[in-house]
Amino acid sequence: MLKFVPFERYELAQLKKYQQCHLLQPYRCPRCQAILEPRTQGLECPSCNFTQIYYQSGSLELLDEATKVLKNVLKRKPVSNPSENNGNGKHLKTSKEPAGD
Repeated sequence: MLKFVPFERYELAQLKKYQQCHLLQPYRCPRCQAILEPRTQGLECPSCNFTQIYYQSGSLELLDEATKVLKNVLKRKPVSNPSENNGNGKHLKTSKEPAGD
């Protein structure tokens, strides 16, 4: 469903986050492909005078899902560098290390 202007304060805050989220495709100007900036009266192009007066209401739901995904990824423990082990989590010995466990 399309949501038309004027945008509410909450929508503006969420649209700004949406436009900055690296997991989602931001709204872009159809003329110059610049990323549109959320304003009360529409998504405005910073490079030309184009203004889009609507957004897909599902965009904010996608932002919520992307935020959840990012939080889950950031909670995970980092994976060790594959070049440092032989695939089973055991450290590979280098020529500088003494033989034996």
